[in-house]
Amino acid sequence: SPARITGASSVKHRRTVVLLEPDELSALADKMPEQLRLSVLLAGWCGLRRGEVFALTRGDISKDYSAVTIDKAVTYRRREYVCGPPKTAESNRTVTVPPHLRPVIKDHLHRFTGKPRAALLFPDPVSGTFYAEGRFRGPFFSARDAIGKPDLHFHDLRHFGGVMAALTGATTREVMDRLGHTTPKAALVYQHAAADRDQLMAERLSGRMATSATWSL
Repeated sequence: SPARITGASSVKHRRTVVLLEPDELSALADKMPEQLRLSVLLAGWCGLRRGEVFALTRGDISKDYSAVTIDKAVTYRRREYVCGPPKTAESNRTVTVPPHLRPVIKDHLHRFTGKPRAALLFPDPVSGTFYAEGRFRGPFFSARDAIGKPDLHFHDLRHFGGVMAALTGATTREVMDRLGHTTPKAALVYQHAAADRDQLMAERLSGRMATSATWSL
């Protein structure tokens, strides 16, 4: 399947996005320290921004682990990490968690998250507050190198979430709502990338059929 898509972000500068397969996302998470594994999975399967991931608290997770509420984000300003409103008004949302990820969230909360509702899901091991990007970069870079994706950016995981949502047949509006987009531009890019993957899948199926026919001769 295509490994990269261009123009999947609405930011002014452009770069080539590294688009993972589901098994590659799982491999990436497995290469992260245990207490950070969920950060990769949430960014990918739920399409969260980095600032949204590291602002998450126990109170943002529903009691049955089926939903994540996004109503804040962490940004770095004037040499300190500040928690405030998310990027846009549309970024305030509740994201339904895929069922396969809910046991992982439950385990993470049990092992790595404090009991208060305000306890961070991913506290910095040194400061105890918001995770410093410099400290996160080390394990993340090691994990991406370990799976052979040295050009992967954390934000690329959000693109994975967009394409996976589009592959389910979600409408442009549904993809926008899930990822907190203000315009349909990025959602349409994800849908086009999903269509390309679907086409490639169909071609692979025909390829298998051709191989099977050769064996039967």
